[in-house]
Amino acid sequence: MGYIEIIKEGLQVANKNWQLILIQFLFMFLGFLFMLIIVGIPLAIAFIIFGVDLTEMLRQPDLAGVFRIAGEMVSKSLLIVIFVVLSFILYAASLVCMSIFVWAGTIGLLARTIQNGQSFSLQVFWSEARRLFFPVFIYANIAGLGFTLFTMIMGVLGESANQLVILAETSEAAFSEFLRIFFGLLLGTTGLLIFLFILGTTLYGFGYLAFNRPRPFRGLKQTVLYMYRNPKALLLTSIMIAVFLAVLFVISLVSIFSASIPVIGTLLTLPLNFASQAALWYAMVIIIASLLLFYYRTGYLSSLPSSRSDQDTIQKPGERQAAVLTKE
Repeated sequence: MGYIEIIKEGLQVANKNWQLILIQFLFMFLGFLFMLIIVGIPLAIAFIIFGVDLTEMLRQPDLAGVFRIAGEMVSKSLLIVIFVVLSFILYAASLVCMSIFVWAGTIGLLARTIQNGQSFSLQVFWSEARRLFFPVFIYANIAGLGFTLFTMIMGVLGESANQLVILAETSEAAFSEFLRIFFGLLLGTTGLLIFLFILGTTLYGFGYLAFNRPRPFRGLKQTVLYMYRNPKALLLTSIMIAVFLAVLFVISLVSIFSASIPVIGTLLTLPLNFASQAALWYAMVIIIASLLLFYYRTGYLSSLPSSRSDQDTIQKPGERQAAVLTKE
């Protein structure tokens, strides 16, 4: 089973669920709508009720005057400050919940397509999102904690290496330059490998939640063991990151080139932005489908009993469904 074959099959899985792009656009529209409802409109009403004049800040000649006026507004209208903070917290919470819901429905629907050929269905998307919402939420927080600890540790190690290089400069310049290059390569390589491992654990962990019973902490343990036993999973994660960066680079080039055209570029800005966003989301769906498919073949099926694993591997989705109907 080669990587090219996995990506091709991942493309087929994504094609069966291209409507997920429309779900992403709907989520983006709902996020903007929630910002108006939760933050924008109540904030404007509060400013009118308390008589706060924001145009006075715009008439200030420098930033010092702007900050002075803002400080006076805060001292006079503490309730507005509290209201703004609570509004933004509520908006951020709603945005996070919508993101987790869409992500849970996406991986659940892609997993169903990989298992039995299920094409896009809004009902299936909704049921999978409800089933995986809390496990994905908990697992995403665990992954976020892992990335935070990784960033902190790499920062401490980088600063320690920098202090050693500064200390070595007092004795010999050539040795300090050697240490600078050595620590740079060592920390860069180690940091990249650890980052890929954490990212792979996160993505394949979502696959574990989608294919198995959604238990986040058990999923973390099993996914770490899976990553340790399957080095090819780390390599596929690296390939998928490279593909994503390549797509992002091409989209950026197209956007820059279109913006440089005097008149047509301005007219095409909005359509190109929507098209580039759709292309980026579609590439992400292909990447996630390929990773889920790889985990299904190398992690999920290998954990099943041999008879069930052979049945899931040999039978096609249509044959499996026909067999179930015949049995019933």
